[in-house]
Amino acid sequence: MNGGVLLLIMKPLTKIYRYLLILVFPVIIAMNVSAEDAIPLDKAVDDMLKLVEEKFASIDENSVKTMAIYHFTEKDAVTPLGEYVASEMATGFSRTGNKGLKIISRKKMDDILAEYQFQLTEMTDQSKSVKIGQLLNADYIISGYIFSASDSFRLNVQMIDIKTAEIVIGNSYSIVLDEFMANLSKDEIKTATEENGAPPQFEYVLTDSFDNLDDLLWVKMSVNKDLEVQAKNGRLSLTGKFRKGRLNSINTITSRPFKVKSFAVEISFRDPLLSCQAVSFQVQNTKAPFFGSGALSMTANVQKEYYKFSWYDGRDWKTDDDKLRDELFGDEDKKFHRLKLVYDLETKTAYGYVDDILINVVKDFTFVRSDKIQVEITIRETVSDTGKDVHVELDDFKSSVDF
Repeated sequence: MNGGVLLLIMKPLTKIYRYLLILVFPVIIAMNVSAEDAIPLDKAVDDMLKLVEEKFASIDENSVKTMAIYHFTEKDAVTPLGEYVASEMATGFSRTGNKGLKIISRKKMDDILAEYQFQLTEMTDQSKSVKIGQLLNADYIISGYIFSASDSFRLNVQMIDIKTAEIVIGNSYSIVLDEFMANLSKDEIKTATEENGAPPQFEYVLTDSFDNLDDLLWVKMSVNKDLEVQAKNGRLSLTGKFRKGRLNSINTITSRPFKVKSFAVEISFRDPLLSCQAVSFQVQNTKAPFFGSGALSMTANVQKEYYKFSWYDGRDWKTDDDKLRDELFGDEDKKFHRLKLVYDLETKTAYGYVDDILINVVKDFTFVRSDKIQVEITIRETVSDTGKDVHVELDDFKSSVDF
């Protein structure tokens, strides 16, 4: 295949086939990267810009579209070569003569994303690119992958529509690896994990999609008698009819305990009626929060519309108010969002995430080693003056610990 351009605006194909082609094509061509048909990087940038300008030819100054150019990853890491390619792409696109197309500056983008402490090594997935675009308030985002060889490299570029999450343009180029870029590719790879002290990667060994209620995993339920907990259609639902005079109640679902160790656990939730006060995902000593034991909690406050990461240090619950994330809240009645907790026993460091966005990091945190720890899901009902039925759904529990 000629190393020029692959357009992936293929209407005859279904959406799933377009996505499969985007994922599979780079792997296939990476096996045969050659300099024979390679072109300079600036030629590839000009070609990509031309295609984008053609797509937005009808846009005028009164309907500006904003575009962000994100990192190009190499072996699932942000490398100096990938950063250079993204920088050259941003510089080239800034030369556009289309006044209806606005390019977000690299500095502004980096400043915004730094605030949210993104783990760049996890940003290769399309859904995460969409989340980045939303935070940047962009209409489109361009990112891609690099596959290196001795004298050239394959550059795969994707442009994603943030509103529809569809890949609207996907191109592949064989790029000449000049001396400057060759030296960059030899530089030490620095990932966000190394730079920001992010946690080690964990492999999930246990998953629960709630096709049924696993009473060997979820061993205790403390739920208001007027509410029903049911595993149905691959989701764990907590439901109840509106009842006058209903008071706040705390409903908990607790896992089997396990020995204190490093771990990563996550669960997805949504509240179709925005009916509860809060959903909390916790890992705590079995005696928490008493007797000097520890606890970690990632909470979605549905009533006040924010996310927070909290921890119990044996004396008090603590939350960094500067790390409350109300801007991440918005469609919890429609989409599932992931609450994730990670703990590194060796470094005594804990991490709280929402949809792979690092909310906060707590250092020098310890659980009581003589005690065991357990996962607890807490759903707090709100008062009856809302006039709403209760309906909270949980899905996709994952754990690096086999209970």
